[in-house]
Amino acid sequence: MVIHNSQIIETPNFIYLASMMKSSSTLMWLVLSAIQEADNRADPTKMQNVPADDFLPLTIDFLKHFPNGGIFKSHAPYEHHTDKFFKQTGCKYVVLVRHPADHLAGLYCHCRGLTNALEVPPDRRTAWEFLAGPVPVDFSRNEPDFAIDQMIDTGYLFKILEWMADWLAFRHRLQSRLIRYEDVVTRFDEIVSELCWFIRDRAADDDLMDYLRHVVEHETKTGQQKGDQPKYPRGWTGHIGAWQDYFSRENAERFNDQVLRFMQSYPQAAALREAYPNLLLEIPAGSTSMRRTAKVI
Repeated sequence: MVIHNSQIIETPNFIYLASMMKSSSTLMWLVLSAIQEADNRADPTKMQNVPADDFLPLTIDFLKHFPNGGIFKSHAPYEHHTDKFFKQTGCKYVVLVRHPADHLAGLYCHCRGLTNALEVPPDRRTAWEFLAGPVPVDFSRNEPDFAIDQMIDTGYLFKILEWMADWLAFRHRLQSRLIRYEDVVTRFDEIVSELCWFIRDRAADDDLMDYLRHVVEHETKTGQQKGDQPKYPRGWTGHIGAWQDYFSRENAERFNDQVLRFMQSYPQAAALREAYPNLLLEIPAGSTSMRRTAKVI
């Protein structure tokens, strides 16, 4: 029982997952939960009474929702409450990031597919909605080229770069691990092994690896099967380089300009550069379409 919010406690059975939206955070939650459990199987029951708020500020009182420990997934930025929570609890946490260009493409399609959006009374509506940063409320209803421009020009791209840079710069390197989406896709077994040593202090056993390989295969197949749905006008966005299917040449040029401005001005930009030395997009000469012709450099 937590008595005071200034209390220093130990939480060996609680792990915080800080994830960018559309970075396969559900898969990573399953991975972390399976690693945490003695039977090598993810336990969703530990999330049954947890508030459904992806941006919930952390305080010590939040732990009352995890009497038996567990994994909490959040998209919240790194800020005062979160920093204090980590220092008070000493809990382990994992930071999951994705190349911001692919993130923009994935988030655009995700928002197109939302069916349970909050119904705001007309007299309370504004022209904006806030995810990690501001975008026009109708951006996901627009064609990809225009919608991506809106995400770049209205400040969303800047805010997600800020989200990434702050988590990377301010995380405690012994208390946390950084995982890139691209590495989950290309070297899944190695990532699981690294996380096992971090959480269990031992290597992954064959039973755990077999289970998690099945999980990632199922999650990947399920995602690919969604590629024909209307929410994905140019195909599934779960693959590396998804931005090439959704960015116009102008989108890519605007993206690079905004990234350069951010990297030159933001105090924690060096941490982002360390994790993603390939932030800028390579734009083929003379091409108006990015589909299958460009790459990340």
